Amino acid sequence: MSDALKYQYEIAAFALLCLTLLVAHHLRRPGVHPRTARGCVLLALGVAALYPAQFLVEDSSLKLQTIYRVVMNVPVVGIVVFMCYIVATTLARTSPRLRAVLLSSAVVLPLAWLFAFFVGLRWPLPALQEATVPTTGVMPAHFLLYKIYLPPMAFYEVACAWVFAREVAALRRALLPTRHLLQNLALFALGCVLALEFLNSYATAIVRVTAGAARADLIRIGLTAEVVLYVSAGLLLLAAFCLYAQQPNFDRLFNLSSLWVDLRRRLEAEIWRTCTSGMHASQEHCLRALSRTPSSPVLFPKTGDLDKAVYCLRLALTLARKPEARASAFHLLRLQNEILKLVGDSKHVASGPPFGVNYDLRADLLHHTVRPAIDISDPKTVPNLVAADLWQQVSAVAFADAAAQAGLISHERARLLTRRSVSGTALRSYHSFREYLLSDAPTRLA
Repeated sequence: MSDALKYQYEIAAFALLCLTLLVAHHLRRPGVHPRTARGCVLLALGVAALYPAQFLVEDSSLKLQTIYRVVMNVPVVGIVVFMCYIVATTLARTSPRLRAVLLSSAVVLPLAWLFAFFVGLRWPLPALQEATVPTTGVMPAHFLLYKIYLPPMAFYEVACAWVFAREVAALRRALLPTRHLLQNLALFALGCVLALEFLNSYATAIVRVTAGAARADLIRIGLTAEVVLYVSAGLLLLAAFCLYAQQPNFDRLFNLSSLWVDLRRRLEAEIWRTCTSGMHASQEHCLRALSRTPSSPVLFPKTGDLDKAVYCLRLALTLARKPEARASAFHLLRLQNEILKLVGDSKHVASGPPFGVNYDLRADLLHHTVRPAIDISDPKTVPNLVAADLWQQVSAVAFADAAAQAGLISHERARLLTRRSVSGTALRSYHSFREYLLSDAPTRLA
């Protein structure tokens, strides 16, 4: 085997091993980080498929070599973007600045990759000979422009490692399970190793454009370090997955609940901002007054139905006022389902409240209202609530009234929502009593 393919075949073989282990892990535990597992499988498949296929174009034109080599780097760029996205949407949620930096990788790195692609087209290079250990011949200076995406990738990996380092420090102070600490330590080391890998590749590129007696030896060292660092990164990724997969149900429940609490806190802050605007006050007063009328047993037959209706109104107005909050609401809904499934499947968790804490998510107002609030506030569809509890229907009528008055939805949309979403009982009860409250009657219900 030629030196030109030796290192790439080694990387491809290890990527294939990682791919096999990740697929086996995902098939065995499909509910454990499914989004991350599937993303890693696709990226490992890309590396395993593209790296060894270069023998097909090894002897082709320089332009074709350059194009293929740039395409080979797509999975590597994808690894960094995907890792930044996962970190930004999980651990970095509470730091807006850090989250924005990580999410910017989805724009910066593809642009850097396109720049390298056009540089390669304009000034073709013997790009597939990059894996050799040459003793003669020096790469042209624009080879460094062709590799310009490597320093930004190292920067983003350092940012990911910083997030994991903060998480490790927080976990040590909180005295949480050792396995969770080791998982984040492995991910911190993964970020550091990948950053070193990209810096090593760019340093090797600098050596390739310079002449000197030690040039060949330095390139050998750089290529060997590249393989070692890639293998180390793969092992650390697998270690992090294994540590998470082996978590006891209580540890996993703690992690999901922590995410839920954080999202709930931020969503409550948005609800509070909506309430302070006063756009719901009149409609909420109508709902509370309805609970003191003879129709109350029909509209709110169970204890707590009035509170659900009021909270659903507030949440739906919040989602209509700030569409960005819909993503948090959907995430909360998914987390709630996972938490309740985990509690139901785990005898350990269900055996008794740990640490003296007794909290039932199924009794939380958010558990009952987040799905109807999402449906009611959806600007693109009209929900069918005719078969739903009457408190949901009355809340939908109140939302249409409040949102139309506040200019969040059009009056046509409000009429469509009330005519096609709810039963005549809910509609007549709300509007008749609303008209009574707004009338000049001498006596009104408080």
